[in-house]
Amino acid sequence: MLREMLRVKIHNATVTKTALKYKGSITLDPALLEKAGLAPNEKVDVLNLNNGVRFSTFVIRGRK
Repeated sequence: MLREMLRVKIHNATVTKTALKYKGSITLDPALLEKAGLAPNEKVDVLNLNNGVRFSTFVIRGRK
């Protein structure tokens, strides 16, 4: 049996750029990746606190 557990949470992050028709990944600052302990290509869940929408995607290392 495979169990998925919450390992880390980035709360109240600010979205700085979007591509509304692209649902392929989320790019994060390398410093934030390191602080959160996330690895490139790791699966993450993205949640919108305003409307409850959520989706799963993967992390890409961005620029500083």
